[in-house]
Amino acid sequence: MSPLPKHGRDAHLIAAIITTLLDNHGREYDAFTPVTMQLPEESGIEPDYCFYIDHWQAVSGKERIDWRNDPRQIWC
Repeated sequence: MSPLPKHGRDAHLIAAIITTLLDNHGREYDAFTPVTMQLPEESGIEPDYCFYIDHWQAVSGKERIDWRNDPRQIWC
């Protein structure tokens, strides 16, 4: 089932708040959307937005994230 427009607007607003706060605090991060997470313990997780904050350099510029080996400290 596809999310309703309100869901998309809310997700966009929350992501804008997060990026504004990170930028205001001078924090480096990598953000992306959409993404399908293939985790061993879960399958088909599709968060609206993801933010790598503490370990952004580990995934920055990658075409694919290896959820088994790359840091999983991610905010979705």
